Amino acid sequence: MRLWTIEEPSLFRGPDNLLIPGNAYSAEDLGFGGGENRKEIVLYVEGINQLGAQPFAPQPSTIHVEVSFAEETLRDSVRLTIVEGNLGTNNSSHEPFEDEFTGFGSLRPGVPDVEFLVDRYDEIVEDQGDGFTFWRRANLSGERRPIDVIPIVIDVPVSLRDSGFDFFLRVDDEEEGFKVQQNPSSEEDHIEFLTNGFLNSVVKLEMAVNSEPLWRWKLRNSRIGGRAGYLVMPDFIGDPSREHVVTLKLVGRDRMKNETVVDSIKLTLKPMTWSSGQAYNDVFWMGSARGEPSGSYHYPADFVDGNRVSQDIPIYPQFSWISGPDPDDQKENVLVYIHGFNINPDQAFRDSAEVYKRLWWSGYRGNFVSLTWHGDEWDPLNHVCDSLPDRYSLLCVARFFPNMENALQTSPRLRQFLYETVLGDWEAESENVYLMVHSLGNLLTLDALRLHAIQSNDKLIRHMIAVEAAVWQETLWDQGPVTISTNLSLSEADLLKGSWAFWFNQNESPVSESFDFLFNSFTRKDGALVAMKVNDYLPILGTQCTYPTIPGPPVGPCPRIERGFGRGIGEHYRVPVADGFQVADANRVAEPDNRPDLAYEIPAMLNPALPTGIRFPWDDLTNPLGMEEIPENSATNMENIDTIDLAWPDSEHSWFLEGDFWEVWPWFEFLTREDEQNRMIIPSGKE
Repeated sequence: MRLWTIEEPSLFRGPDNLLIPGNAYSAEDLGFGGGENRKEIVLYVEGINQLGAQPFAPQPSTIHVEVSFAEETLRDSVRLTIVEGNLGTNNSSHEPFEDEFTGFGSLRPGVPDVEFLVDRYDEIVEDQGDGFTFWRRANLSGERRPIDVIPIVIDVPVSLRDSGFDFFLRVDDEEEGFKVQQNPSSEEDHIEFLTNGFLNSVVKLEMAVNSEPLWRWKLRNSRIGGRAGYLVMPDFIGDPSREHVVTLKLVGRDRMKNETVVDSIKLTLKPMTWSSGQAYNDVFWMGSARGEPSGSYHYPADFVDGNRVSQDIPIYPQFSWISGPDPDDQKENVLVYIHGFNINPDQAFRDSAEVYKRLWWSGYRGNFVSLTWHGDEWDPLNHVCDSLPDRYSLLCVARFFPNMENALQTSPRLRQFLYETVLGDWEAESENVYLMVHSLGNLLTLDALRLHAIQSNDKLIRHMIAVEAAVWQETLWDQGPVTISTNLSLSEADLLKGSWAFWFNQNESPVSESFDFLFNSFTRKDGALVAMKVNDYLPILGTQCTYPTIPGPPVGPCPRIERGFGRGIGEHYRVPVADGFQVADANRVAEPDNRPDLAYEIPAMLNPALPTGIRFPWDDLTNPLGMEEIPENSATNMENIDTIDLAWPDSEHSWFLEGDFWEVWPWFEFLTREDEQNRMIIPSGKE
């Protein structure tokens, strides 16, 4: 503590006012006597350190005073316990501590722990750097959501309340709006609040009722004392591209109306929004491979009779930076998120920002990278899709084929990005690289990993989380002939010429060699993937059809190989990109110079016993991976995650993005918590 000779607490305190312990001062120096013949003075005590035997346990101190005059000495003492109000947020790793004062576990000071417990250990972090770094919400008209609020804890000792102190929370920038609301869950446990639907609904209701900005807010518990949690809900106006630094100050006011800043925390709020085609993002690295396909890439397909089938194809541009900071070189982990079908650049950014937030609250503290690709090719015959609220409507599925081809024309660039940029330029280790991929993005990603297996014997990544994969299940079959029924057996050669079978599980280069584990997150009744199946039937509803329109009057030959492997199979092996239609007329006669391509011409291994009339394939030989377990005869380093076991609705395709965070929390928790093998699918609590 320090002892001051000042007239009132608000006055300047300097060396001339400080009483040094052990020094003797004359009565005149202390202000006794003088013209007013003062017989008493007031000294002010400042508490500067309340560390005791345990961190932040108040420790009593004693002020001893000796007054000497002539030969007489009088002694007195007063015992004080220093207490103060505290304002805190999560700034450090919770545990384990190297020691109780200086250790910060596996995370750097300033990096929130996984459980997000705002406890007294957080106050140990004096050098906060940028303080608590968070994202800023730039859409003033948008709904406030619990995932976008900042938790703080205010501790007002009862002894201060009893001494007549009131406390206020102040913001140093009144151009911005803040709402502060008491946390309905435990004052220290923000995750409990985020993952509890009832608590979320209470806070949403209060947000809707009272949205006035508060520049100076009297704490509800200032006359109660004790410790409580609060939620800071910022509303931002003005330039969405700028970083905003805010200092929250806990101000104490005594009975004499003297005010003192008791504690403060700095919040660094970084932009993360998209407006008018422009990303304002200072949170995560985002890259794009959009553009026009060009060049001539020598694409390796199947390995047949000692030779590699190949095709020279144009491919999309390299993945290049479009927004965000460079990855933090102090973080060793890198997670790459890749979107799926029918996602434009605006949606890609917004979805990526949402995935970032949800992973952040789930405990992921490594680098986050988002990639966008041309999975939303627009077909003028299906422009109605752009006006529909459901991006996976059956009216839109005929847009799927060209985007399957786009995925295969982007896969070489994804392999190049992971190998040259992530492992090369950023110097990440493959054991620290993770992929989270949605829907049709899995076709792109698995093909990139297949290309890597062909070109290298080394692993490219550690784990891949395939979320509702729009990839046919037979792509992971064991390579070889298949017996479907007593009257239908297919040779390996037939499968190589007219199916997707074992595309990612080829004997010479199985995709499983490129990673430690693949986790297949599937939903059996996924509505979007049902549409994918129906879409695969549309081109063969009759002897003639038109691609890519919705079923209607037949107007021309259908460029699809018939299910059942009857007419239409030529002598050529499958390739990724269309080089003309495989069949030339309604009689299904194969064009001798054209090879069957995967995107347009080869259907899935759906049930061949079904007639080619208007019937939907509910009981099929295979499904998309996002609807089924991985085939039993696939590689042993592939596992399944049934989303129904983790509270997903049974037909949702994008629930990890579109459900409220508390609803989908079990799925994120499963990915970021240790399993029975002490393994995390996504690293939690590690940078």
